[in-house]
Amino acid sequence: MPRKFNAKSTADQVLSGVDLKGKRFFITGVSSGIGLETARSLVSHGASVVGTLRDIDKSKAITSSVFDAATQGGGSLELIDLDLASLQSVRVCADTLLTNGQQFDAIIANAGVMATPFGRTVDGFEVQFGTNYLGHFALINRIEPLIADNGRLVMLSSQAHRIADVDLDDPNFEQQTYDPFVAYGRSKTATTLFAAEFDKRHRNRGIRAASVMPGNSLTNLPRHFSQEDLQGLFENAGKARAEEGLPPMELKEVAQAAATSVWAAVVADKDEIGGRYLEDCAVAPIDDSPNPFADGVRSYALDASKAEQLWVKSEEMVGTKGTYPMKVIGIIGAGEVGSQIARAAIANGYEVVIANSRGPETLKDLIDELGPSARAATAAGAAEAGDFVVVAVPLKLVNDMPVEQLAGKIVLDTNNYMPWRDGHFPVVDSGEKTVHELRQEQLPNSKVAKAFTHIQASRLFVSSRPAGAPDRHALSVSSNFPEAVELVTRLYDQFGFDTVDNSPLSESWRSGPGQPAWAAHAHQTRAELIANLARARRII
Repeated sequence: MPRKFNAKSTADQVLSGVDLKGKRFFITGVSSGIGLETARSLVSHGASVVGTLRDIDKSKAITSSVFDAATQGGGSLELIDLDLASLQSVRVCADTLLTNGQQFDAIIANAGVMATPFGRTVDGFEVQFGTNYLGHFALINRIEPLIADNGRLVMLSSQAHRIADVDLDDPNFEQQTYDPFVAYGRSKTATTLFAAEFDKRHRNRGIRAASVMPGNSLTNLPRHFSQEDLQGLFENAGKARAEEGLPPMELKEVAQAAATSVWAAVVADKDEIGGRYLEDCAVAPIDDSPNPFADGVRSYALDASKAEQLWVKSEEMVGTKGTYPMKVIGIIGAGEVGSQIARAAIANGYEVVIANSRGPETLKDLIDELGPSARAATAAGAAEAGDFVVVAVPLKLVNDMPVEQLAGKIVLDTNNYMPWRDGHFPVVDSGEKTVHELRQEQLPNSKVAKAFTHIQASRLFVSSRPAGAPDRHALSVSSNFPEAVELVTRLYDQFGFDTVDNSPLSESWRSGPGQPAWAAHAHQTRAELIANLARARRII
């Protein structure tokens, strides 16, 4: 029977008797406070921890206790630079982890700032929203392929989420007076919503995500408060709880504040905590009383519709600021399909880095035609340069893709299974797998989507129509990753096509050669494509 823990439990008590040898964890913000104690407790039980710091050289002395615990407990600690207030730093950190390629059993998003004076990150975001939420949003989505199947994501939230819901219209306080505590509350509501939406999007891999209220403790998090302000906060909290008949607020020791994080990352039943808000090593009840110092979670912090809206808004913000512009497309394959997609991409404002099998120097004529928004590269170079990548070459049984450079990226696979051209793949012939599932297996750390497979390349311009046109042509997409479907949907729309989601990859055969959707490639509306996909029959 699972042991019960409570507000008094410490991280070490939660992990008592648990052997974490062979388990890997990624923790943001291990230089002090709850993050430092979380890392110490995990490594002391044998875990391998990769922890982030804003300045490794300055923080090595601080983390010496974790290295000592690792030595005694058989675990390990690796440190990596990360400044969540810089999307450039986020990308460098993520790419370093992806290049390493080792998976994590859990990610604990612990780092954060609290009630800062008004300021903006280097990318123009309000500091608390940009650091506590958007930095984590960008980082975790980029390294999501490194979360092992059946892994976990733990987002540190706060009781302060009760102060304010997110403001999707003005997240950066551009149209209203800045309030540091309201801004903090909004950032923590955002992290809670992110956990709920991430859980929904990735539970198909067995990954579950939850948000954690660690409890109030005296760390250096409220360093922007004066001693008088901090004392006043505690007094107000006590009065507000007393007025509601709630027990007095008790400060936790740091070891107790770290307990719910490790409980969620290791001990709790992941399917019971997935998509939930946790406190005191338990799932917290919903409490919509306006008291900002009450226990439990406000329902707006778990609202599914709001979580989805925030995700879309966050993609827009991260995609148009700093270093995350999804505007460079890597293309591997410069034949009819690859070159035509390059033309359409450039016509819609993208930059293109394109490769073929014969070397960049053989693409001079194509690059001259495409103009200054295009350059030639090797396959590895195109994969590395692209914010996402189009693979416009047939699948081969011997994997010839730049796997390392494609790790963490969305890959659009334009291939169709043609045995007369590519030879026979027995698992495809038998119906056991689709050719696109094989591509996903060859690129295990990428997010593969079948796209542009049932339209002649020459028709990308001919069949293009503005949004809302009654005769707008539709194309299908198949993927195991919702974010890949979203990207392809946006790209189709930019190119002038509607989308039909035919996910997952195991269903991608429905638009393959010989099927009704394939036969109608010259033109089919969205309704017609949906009907044609439904009429498909497996050819074995």
